[in-house]
Amino acid sequence: GAPVTVVGVHSAKFDNEKDSSAIRAAVLRYDISHPVVNDRSMSVWAALGVSSWPTLAVVSPRGRLIAMLSGEGHRQDLEDLITAALQFYGEKGQLDGSTPLPLALERNKTQPGAAASPLRYPGKIASDVAGGRLFISDSNNHRILVTDLNGRFIEQIGGNGPALGDGSFDSAALNRPQGLTFSPRRNQLFVADTENHAVRCCDLVAKTVVTLAGNGNKGRDYRGGRGGSAQPLNSPWDVELDASEDYLYIALAGQHQIWDLELSSGTAALFSGSGAERNQNGPTPFTTSWAQPSGLSLAGDGSG
Repeated sequence: GAPVTVVGVHSAKFDNEKDSSAIRAAVLRYDISHPVVNDRSMSVWAALGVSSWPTLAVVSPRGRLIAMLSGEGHRQDLEDLITAALQFYGEKGQLDGSTPLPLALERNKTQPGAAASPLRYPGKIASDVAGGRLFISDSNNHRILVTDLNGRFIEQIGGNGPALGDGSFDSAALNRPQGLTFSPRRNQLFVADTENHAVRCCDLVAKTVVTLAGNGNKGRDYRGGRGGSAQPLNSPWDVELDASEDYLYIALAGQHQIWDLELSSGTAALFSGSGAERNQNGPTPFTTSWAQPSGLSLAGDGSG
């Protein structure tokens, strides 16, 4: 590949995020394979003049800052910048593409308790008490485990990921699923398939998985109104049914909104949130704001 080295610098927002063990856990959770620096004292942050999370800094082979890009959505700008830098520094003979970095990946080290557990960073659970079932999103194994209420294995959904694929429980693919909700009336399990940017439906009778919304790509639609693969989503993190089990609420953590999906029509659209990351109440969807909503629960009176 191109002689480009990626280094993550973790400058913590909160005190508990300064702990190296917490950073190590995050590296393992997200299968990170590049070096990560714990900028505990914010010294790298200050030296580069960073002012917001996330910020991308492009540095020359001799350590000179070339550019900084703050916020998200700069992929094309970054690719163009790196392409130009590679050509410029390559012509100057300053690139070394043959010396590998001496990396020791955390995932290749023995982790305490890892061998004893079949789970890898399970995200969320749902239950079917009447049917005696527990559903576990085994996020980093890209699957849903179905057990009895004592945790004894019944069946597996997916496990062929990270990928996006419909089909039977054995052939379907997920990508770090998180939130789950069970519909007793339909005997179906709904899944926030987070890194597929999709919402999936698992039919527990037919033993099949279908995609209700999303297509594997991060969406930038803040209003919605479509369904299936035509309706992109952005990092759905949880799902919850309304009292009628006809509408599915979706926490879109990636764009700070809550949507709902009408199951009869398959249409998904904005329910609440302007898309700005803040704490703000309001009488309309676009005067209300959220900050990375990642959990939903229906009120006892069914009001949401």
